[in-house]
Amino acid sequence: MSLFENAVQAITCGLEDYKMDTDARLRSAIRNVHAGILLLFKTKLQQLSEPDTKDALIKKRIVPQKLNNQIKWIGDGKNTVDVQDIKTRFKWLDIKANWKDFDALNNIRNDVEHYFPIAKKEVISESLAKAFSIVVDFMQNQLSIDPKTMFESGMWEDFINIHEVWIAERNRCLESYRYFKCSSSLVSDNVDNIACLICDSELMLYDGKDSFSCRACGESFFGGDVIVDLLSGLDYDQCDPAVVHCPNCGEKSLVVAELQCPLCGEKVNGECKRCLARIPTEELDGGDYCGYCSHMIDKVMNDE
Repeated sequence: MSLFENAVQAITCGLEDYKMDTDARLRSAIRNVHAGILLLFKTKLQQLSEPDTKDALIKKRIVPQKLNNQIKWIGDGKNTVDVQDIKTRFKWLDIKANWKDFDALNNIRNDVEHYFPIAKKEVISESLAKAFSIVVDFMQNQLSIDPKTMFESGMWEDFINIHEVWIAERNRCLESYRYFKCSSSLVSDNVDNIACLICDSELMLYDGKDSFSCRACGESFFGGDVIVDLLSGLDYDQCDPAVVHCPNCGEKSLVVAELQCPLCGEKVNGECKRCLARIPTEELDGGDYCGYCSHMIDKVMNDE
């Protein structure tokens, strides 16, 4: 059986597990679908591997061999590429994949495996909805295959229905964000990226009263906690952080570009009153001076 056939079989098994609606089978559903998608990705790498290289592009280890006075890179051993390897090789080869949805699916799978005492069907539904987007996009655009022809008609219809139900619920959540108000442009511009603090679901409904409820796992959250979590996901540049701890409320919620905390409203000075230079990000403590000027002022006062 080929890698592609194994991929389709794994995804099909995942959909069958989902229909059984028991804790064990729901956990199995997300494992199988996740594995099936990885096999789809490996199928593309296998197709691009040169003949007589032992499927080099899907092997974890690649070694050079001299054949007919030419150097060829050959796959070595049985271990195949993991997710990070696939991402790296796709980048090298300019292969496009829906990594945003895959990463979300991967997060949900990890949460179900490690943190959920019971696998909730609504959470698994979201993972399968994201899987649908990944499968359709990759089969059509990278493998030149019509995904509809790869699954039995009933199974394909189930796949579509799961996706459509999730899309409807997602749109309902997005609509609720129209009523969400925040003083921070960074938060307002990225509110669509809000996710559940427990299960990572994107189905977070705003109730209009400064709280959110997850439509997947059922948990509710104070708006401030959701904002802090959102900002932490946006603060990916550690060399020049976009968010630092607020000197007033203590949360990591002070938006550097705005010099204000959206939680408590605290504003800080971005310019030193003594030297008029920009206060470094790591020194935004609510004071009027940069670290050097504060030190010099303290030194003068102590000398007196």
